[in-house]
Amino acid sequence: MSAKTLTYLSATTLGGLGWERSPARLSERTFGVRWDDAFAPLTNPEHADLPALLSLLHAGIPAAAQSDTILFAYADSATEGYFGALTSGGKPVLEAEHVFETREQLLAWLARELAQDGLQGLALSAELIGEINSALPVYDIDAPSSDFAPACATGRSTQIDFGSLSGKKRIGLVALVFGLVPLIGLLYVSFNSEGTAETPQAVQMKTVFSGRDERALLESCAQAFSASWPIGPGWTRDVSGCTAQGMRAPTGVLSSEPVAFQVYRLRAGWDVTVARKAARVVLKESDVSVSGNENTLIVTRPISAPEQRRARAPAPITGADLQADLEAAFLGRARSVRTLGDEQEITLWGSIADVTTTLANFPRVQLNRLDSRDGLVTAIVGPKRAVALKVPFSTPITEEESLN
Repeated sequence: MSAKTLTYLSATTLGGLGWERSPARLSERTFGVRWDDAFAPLTNPEHADLPALLSLLHAGIPAAAQSDTILFAYADSATEGYFGALTSGGKPVLEAEHVFETREQLLAWLARELAQDGLQGLALSAELIGEINSALPVYDIDAPSSDFAPACATGRSTQIDFGSLSGKKRIGLVALVFGLVPLIGLLYVSFNSEGTAETPQAVQMKTVFSGRDERALLESCAQAFSASWPIGPGWTRDVSGCTAQGMRAPTGVLSSEPVAFQVYRLRAGWDVTVARKAARVVLKESDVSVSGNENTLIVTRPISAPEQRRARAPAPITGADLQADLEAAFLGRARSVRTLGDEQEITLWGSIADVTTTLANFPRVQLNRLDSRDGLVTAIVGPKRAVALKVPFSTPITEEESLN
């Protein structure tokens, strides 16, 4: 199975890696992912510098369990990402990881794997918690610590995409290669007679912290609702809001990209066929997408939530400090500001923009849910998260802003 990209915590990662024992004297220029004495070879140059998803998931379970034999299962319906793999002794088991097309395929694989002996634990993403019955210890997969450096694709790809070249170019390239053979032979003799060529310098790497641009998300969400949302007769709005990778959304709102959404319910006494056809006629020329079931219409509009890469990890903030800051910011406007575990919930009578405009002034906060129902806006936020990545020193990063 060739490696595939999956989105995790707003970052692009690699899954479906084929792990093998690292060859003796493995060259630093050999393209692949290195993790302890395991190595996953790669060929696609577009995978350079991307982190292995399994290394991020492994770092998200308790440290005391990381050396055990753990079965990992990750599901994200919003991005249609379904992944499974095994680790043992703090590194990947030497076999291919699994990337599935559907949730059902992932669950079937889990059932087969759980029947084997030797497992010491099961690690599940949030979407799977409570769905798997097992006598094994079950661990929730959390975000890794801000200073964690995952296993990333390093080295240099030697792949040439012949398929992208025209016939003449392919012929020319082959001719060039064969034409260079005598020249290479001469150079080889020359180097042997004059000394060994200087060894190329290794690529210098640096650590950056990748996360979602919250200000861009909040501003784009507010802008989406400043535009009109046309709808045909027979429908009444139930809930509206915005969602992106890693955020919670109402049932049925599934999208691999950031979107603003409106969920409509069929009015009593209306024929669903007539109402749905009327809605599609009204929405035909707009920039929205339409889905839903028999009595529900889900209308979505794309918004922006770009990735940011910064030189520093987000500054930590305690729940008590965040609670106090939010109470002060929403003083006299919020219906409530309360703590929910490690998150804060804000409810406010008004518009979505009334919430997003204020939250845009909180650079250390990440939006986890945002919706409005019958005029009551609910926002759930938590401390901003970022994933540490190893990238070439020349990689540009987002200009620093104050994170305090």
